[in-house]
Amino acid sequence: MTTRELIYLDHPSTSWPKATGVAEAMTAALACAGSPARGAHRGARDAERLLRTARRSAADFFGVAEARNLIFVPGATFGLNFVLKGLLSPGDRVAVFSGEHNAITRPLGALAQHCEVKLRWIGADSEGVIDVEDARRALREAPTRALVCQQASNVTGAVQPICELATLAHEQGALMIVDGAQAAGHLPVQLEALGADVWVCSGHKALRGPGGSGLAWLSPEINVTPLVLGGTGTGERFADLSHPERPDDYETGTAALPAYCGLGAALEALSACDAASYEAERRLICRLIEGLESLDIPTLHLIGPRQPRQRVPLISCYDERIESNQLAFELDQRFNIATRAGRHCAPALYDALGLPATGTLRFGVGPENTTDEIDSAVEALGSLLR
Repeated sequence: MTTRELIYLDHPSTSWPKATGVAEAMTAALACAGSPARGAHRGARDAERLLRTARRSAADFFGVAEARNLIFVPGATFGLNFVLKGLLSPGDRVAVFSGEHNAITRPLGALAQHCEVKLRWIGADSEGVIDVEDARRALREAPTRALVCQQASNVTGAVQPICELATLAHEQGALMIVDGAQAAGHLPVQLEALGADVWVCSGHKALRGPGGSGLAWLSPEINVTPLVLGGTGTGERFADLSHPERPDDYETGTAALPAYCGLGAALEALSACDAASYEAERRLICRLIEGLESLDIPTLHLIGPRQPRQRVPLISCYDERIESNQLAFELDQRFNIATRAGRHCAPALYDALGLPATGTLRFGVGPENTTDEIDSAVEALGSLLR
């Protein structure tokens, strides 16, 4: 086993290290002698205050005027299940990008199988960007309840034209549902200007918060049926599902206060950063791409847009001779470099782009990576491939 210091390039999966203040905020939440909305005593009131503060931090970070429209969720997968199952009814038609993560395709597949929801898949170009003209056709072919598209791909890194897609959807009376898991923290997202009706993200990726945290933003005009019912929320014995109270009726049960406070602290830390931090990540991914290209290995293929402003800071690649899982293992064992290999929970995109069934090797940079680390990763991969 190598004794080199860890070079962590698996940020698209889970960020490391976490943002300054996250651990302290989680510890403070654990110290509360109570839970939010669970009593009038001092500890419960303190817990409620911490939760309100975390929600306000999220609202400020994402440009949301009414913080109650931001719902805390355990992660993007839960949040996307919540909104898809709470918005769609039997017989609804959904236009969905073929490059989506399983967090979207699997719940939609279940709805198609069991609730007669109709799916119209939208194609991608060779760089993994949604085919806007195909999206336009899909929306005009038949009445459509929703257009679903990721904001950025976890495979190709491609940033999708969400504002344009939202305009197309609204022109045809459809909702715009966005998976923001790979965009949050890498792109300056202002939700009320984005055009989406629903936007969901996880907290543990580029936002640098803890696992078990995430956000779902619901525009004021839509009504989503709660996925889980039970304690918390207003009303009488039976919940009034036609008019859920935000956020209470959506945050059922005892809140995961440490996780949500940790996310709030991470967003506070990110709020202190300026545009230079986004540019720093962009420079690192440019250096990584240029370094991989300079290896000049004919069997090594890079995936996704080459223009840095058209991608988030990740790059997937594959070699024709060596499976990506083997490369990831060797990078870890011999060089202490953490990457991610596989199909990255997006098998439809792999099929659409003709990528290997064994998957790709993905590098993803974060704000604490350095140019020396990037150069070391390029050198290490080059040594394995040669």
